[in-house]
Amino acid sequence: MLGVNCSLLLLNVKLNRITDHGMSKMCNNLKLNKSLNELCVSNNQITTESIIKMSKTLMVNRALKNLDFSHNQIVGNNHIHQLLSVLESLDLSYNKLGNDCLQTIQTFLSNKTTLSLIKLNFVSNDISNDGAKYLSKILTETNFLTYLNIGYNKISDQGAKLLADALVKTESLQYFSIRCNHMSSSGIGYLIKSLEQNDTILEFDIGMNEISDENIEQLQRILLINNTLTTLDLTHLS
Repeated sequence: MLGVNCSLLLLNVKLNRITDHGMSKMCNNLKLNKSLNELCVSNNQITTESIIKMSKTLMVNRALKNLDFSHNQIVGNNHIHQLLSVLESLDLSYNKLGNDCLQTIQTFLSNKTTLSLIKLNFVSNDISNDGAKYLSKILTETNFLTYLNIGYNKISDQGAKLLADALVKTESLQYFSIRCNHMSSSGIGYLIKSLEQNDTILEFDIGMNEISDENIEQLQRILLINNTLTTLDLTHLS
């Protein structure tokens, strides 16, 4: 079907119990497809094997730009970065990438200036402070990423400080979410302070974390001088 169709732009096959075997067949068809722009394969049963298949497919198929592999069984590996050469958007939320995978991605993206990648979603992927270190380097060493979601991970105050320092330096990021991590009010304070100098972020989500009265006062002061931010998510703070 995909091999001969030349009009389909979006294909959504979420919640279909697709395995690596089914994904392999889909990848073979995608090598012949010249039109599909967006593919959603979330909530299925695919593993790291499908990442390898898809990375090889993208060496041939240059039309596919937006890929959703969220809610699957993908464990961190050395092949995910190969998807980033072509894609504009990659959603790997609710998998198990881990910190080592982010290190591989950071090494690949380091000082790249010609990629079309703008959106990364790593929600709930066992990312801790080491992963935050690699993400911070991505933010400071690249100038194309506009969207980063790392909510529901295991980043604490140390990682928050690294990310806050990177947010001051980033020249492209417009959306940042770090909701529901392991930060105290000190970590939240670092992130809030970054808004004092950042002039690119439009949407900022620190919900479901710990916040203090001092943090609220800090926010009030910064919002008086930050004229860029349009959306601030503080839902379910404790």
